[in-house]
Amino acid sequence: MRHENGAYLDFLNLIQATTIIIKRINSFYMKRVLTGVMAAALSVVAMGQSKVYLSENFDNGIPSDFVTIDRDENPVATFCYKNVSINPSWIANVIDVKTNKAAFSFTQGNYNFAQENWLITPQISIDSDSEAYLCWDGKSVYNDYLEDYKVMVSTGNDDTGSFKELFSVNGESYFWKTHTVSLKQFAGQKIYIAFVCTSLNKYILAIDNMYIGELDGYNFDVKNTSSRFSGNVASATISGKVRNIGRTADIKSVACTIGGSVLSEDVNVSDFEPEEGLDYKFDIPITANSVNRYDISLRMADGTEQKVYTDSVISSYFPRTLLLEEITGGWCPNCPDGTLYLNEVKERMGSDVIVVSIHMSPDPLICNEYANGMIRWLSSLPSVIYNRDFDYKNTDMYHTEGYLEKAMLEPTTAMVTATAALDGNKVNMHANVSFAADYDNSSDKYRVGFAIVDKEYTQGNVVQRNSCTLLSSGEYYYLPQEIPGSFVRFHDMPIEGSTIINGVPNSLPAEIKSGGEYGCDYQLTLPDRVYGVDSLCVVTTVFDSRTGVVLNASSTDLVVDVTSAINTVDGNTLNAQIISSDNGDVCIILPEAQPSSVRVVGIDGRVVREASANGSDRLSVNCQGLKGCYIVQVIQNGRKTVKKIIL
Repeated sequence: MRHENGAYLDFLNLIQATTIIIKRINSFYMKRVLTGVMAAALSVVAMGQSKVYLSENFDNGIPSDFVTIDRDENPVATFCYKNVSINPSWIANVIDVKTNKAAFSFTQGNYNFAQENWLITPQISIDSDSEAYLCWDGKSVYNDYLEDYKVMVSTGNDDTGSFKELFSVNGESYFWKTHTVSLKQFAGQKIYIAFVCTSLNKYILAIDNMYIGELDGYNFDVKNTSSRFSGNVASATISGKVRNIGRTADIKSVACTIGGSVLSEDVNVSDFEPEEGLDYKFDIPITANSVNRYDISLRMADGTEQKVYTDSVISSYFPRTLLLEEITGGWCPNCPDGTLYLNEVKERMGSDVIVVSIHMSPDPLICNEYANGMIRWLSSLPSVIYNRDFDYKNTDMYHTEGYLEKAMLEPTTAMVTATAALDGNKVNMHANVSFAADYDNSSDKYRVGFAIVDKEYTQGNVVQRNSCTLLSSGEYYYLPQEIPGSFVRFHDMPIEGSTIINGVPNSLPAEIKSGGEYGCDYQLTLPDRVYGVDSLCVVTTVFDSRTGVVLNASSTDLVVDVTSAINTVDGNTLNAQIISSDNGDVCIILPEAQPSSVRVVGIDGRVVREASANGSDRLSVNCQGLKGCYIVQVIQNGRKTVKKIIL
């Protein structure tokens, strides 16, 4: 903390601020432009102009002049953690690497109500002529439990009742994310800053690299929102979102430079505040079958220009969607580095990649046909392969760089799109396949394959083993040796019935023509162990059945045909009341005492309950054990009532 005339303490704060910058640059996750805060720290060294009021990286623990308070009366569920020091409010622990610590707040509690864990800075006196900012890095330690917290400020004392909300985060990123908030409204005042974790039954919130002071430069991060792949066309649309994580900026325009062309869009944002976003969108000229590199820059009102992002559009005959297949086993936590790698690829590639995680025997989550077929390509756990091409196979558990980039550059001569509809327990699929080259397919070499994939699945009350001992494996390092089954969520898991390994025989014609478009219809049956369809999708591929190499892939969510389970009845609407009771029964009050029938239908189209009555004006259906949204149909004397209910 900066005291008046405290030159020595200022110097110590400066050294720690510079250390924070070095940590950010070396961070495994922080792959972004860091010009703003670095300029702030270095400018103090060079010119002594920027004022640093507080800088804390928690490498030596939480300082004694910070205050930590546990106000929730919800003890930490300590059995959910290992390799970590636990505190009911905040405590510093190692993260990413052993030389880096962050402030942790534990959010998996013994009771079902939210945490209220306070981390309060010492008092900070901001000069009246200072334009100060608060900067920090935040991270949710567990990918499936994104943390919530507030940043509070008090101009009085450090009693919790004196704080007011300054900023809030709902669902902090799994990857380190820098935040910046202006404190200019507090110039000339003495303040306290508090980080208050408010998560409900999540895992760990991490805060690091806290900085309060002036910023000399600008700092932005960019999220790409467009595809990195294009077909054989003259132009492609790129888009993204610029987020300000530095000082307030005065932006005149956004520019895109590609080759010798410069495209510009006037935005005229005079006060681009920290945490604000700015969308951009350009139609850029591209060269067919090549890598088209482009830069995004911000042009300031003072005439300066800052490059904030560089990326490429890769052009082929058709836009590519990568298929990334992983084999894993032992309930997945035995392969934590594989999970970490998949999350990184998803974060970078978005919808340009389809991930399928195939569980191997003796894992009870195995999809036998898929798993047995993948042994041809992958053997060690965990392993990944792109487009089922041996050139893009990676068995290194730390996933050496370069395989993704190589797979991105591979041209494709086929395109596949698909639709999928659920009728009861039948999945009806239709694929459209286009080609940009002639192929002799008389030997049925090229085929279409389908797989039903569960994007998110929780096993339940089966304890899972976690053998992870490596800090670099992220959340699994902190998860206990025996993980409660309901705690871990599995992702991108194929279920039985897949044809994606061998394909559908004769799904494409014997003679494939360039420019030809071909259709394929197929039906799969959902196995009984699938209990819900809200997270199911269908992955469709067109591939070489001899080598297994995937030419292209697509993914589509299931469209549920609920009406298939609703009987068609002519006549007037039945004036029946449908009421769900607290004990789980659904009660029907009919207009007259005549024979009637009732169906309760899930959103997946399956009939889950049926009942009938002979000559009664009341009917009760036992729906105990059902949770969620259902359709109830009542039929009497050729008339019907259909109502949606929540159980």
